[in-house]
Amino acid sequence: MARSPLVVPDTDAVWAAIDRERLDLADLLDDLAPADWEQSSLCAVGEGALVEGTVQALLMVLTGRTGPVRDELSGPGADRLR
Repeated sequence: MARSPLVVPDTDAVWAAIDRERLDLADLLDDLAPADWEQSSLCAVGEGALVEGTVQALLMVLTGRTGPVRDELSGPGADRLR
């Protein structure tokens, strides 16, 4: 059986899509009211996780700053990320 040829994605298009997604997320987060940050998160970070903690975990991954960011995490489920 012949193998399908390897398809190499257009990296410029991929990064453009990533940039758009990041900007959309930033816009969404910018529109959150203070009380929104304290709402329960649907993320499986841990029982009782809040939107704030979920965003902190996401930023930790996106920035690659696992040490300094991880040490500043707070709220339910934050200890699971340390």
